[in-house]
Amino acid sequence: MILNFLKTKRGKDPFSITLINNYENAKLFFSKNRTNCFRIYDKEITQIPLTIDYYDGFFVINHYWKQSSTESDIEKLVKKVNSSILESFEVSQENIFHKYRKINYDKELFLNSEGISSFLTVYESGIKFEVNLKDYLDTGIFLDHSPVREIAMKLGKEKRVLNLFSYTSSFSLYVLKGGAKFCRSVDISNTYVDWSRRNHILNNIDKSLYEIRRDDCLNHLKFSNKKGEKFDFIIMDPPTFSRSKKIKKSVFNVQKDHVEMINNGTNLLSEGGVILFSNNLTTFKMDKQILKEYIVKDISEKTIPYGFKNKKIHKTFLIRKK
Repeated sequence: MILNFLKTKRGKDPFSITLINNYENAKLFFSKNRTNCFRIYDKEITQIPLTIDYYDGFFVINHYWKQSSTESDIEKLVKKVNSSILESFEVSQENIFHKYRKINYDKELFLNSEGISSFLTVYESGIKFEVNLKDYLDTGIFLDHSPVREIAMKLGKEKRVLNLFSYTSSFSLYVLKGGAKFCRSVDISNTYVDWSRRNHILNNIDKSLYEIRRDDCLNHLKFSNKKGEKFDFIIMDPPTFSRSKKIKKSVFNVQKDHVEMINNGTNLLSEGGVILFSNNLTTFKMDKQILKEYIVKDISEKTIPYGFKNKKIHKTFLIRKK
């Protein structure tokens, strides 16, 4: 969807001008590779501490608030953002979704979104993704990992791939479109396993090239090791923190658990294989044992996408056996 502007930039406030300029620049940048979902605002103005992501004519606003923030603060900012979007673009209120996040507390806040279908198909690098802007805190694709997926596509060519914590299988789709021989996607959530299947069907992926499993990823690593399986390329994109009754280890913490996970992963690597390990814990530090025993390359600086101002939004590493 190509948006039109209702008015010129003359007389608009700094936030609206920033929003329009960012959208125009991003649209031009991403038009080269058939992408219609991207970030158009990332806390550039101190008084407006939020991010805005664009999904083919729809806007997802993520609010980040301290515990001291009041309901009045939120309401004022919501009205401000809505007004700027409605006055700057030819969209209706139904195209705007607000999501509210606090430290140690996640709450979804959706305003005036009734009547809109929950699911929408968007493109990233020409690959189709089903997203849900309404029913979940996250939409189905993490836009900050777009460059990481491009790297994975190249590394996975003609390789046998294992994608752990696969979520909706965006990494899997990239490697399969890039020529992977085979890709297994593993996630503990029934919701995301079903979502992954729909994404594969949406992209007409040959069923013989992939497998989607619902499993605890840490246990799956142990199970695969016992079976003597080997993979040329393993993708690990775990959550920062996870609590689930479905897994034996009821609480997962990426800082504490990455050593066991990487050690078990390297045992599955074929000769010359590589692990792509990424996470969104800004304070993450790779354990000294991993740095000592393996060849570890930090590629985080090369994986920040266009439009993202936070250069520490994720940490990404390539890990190989010595």
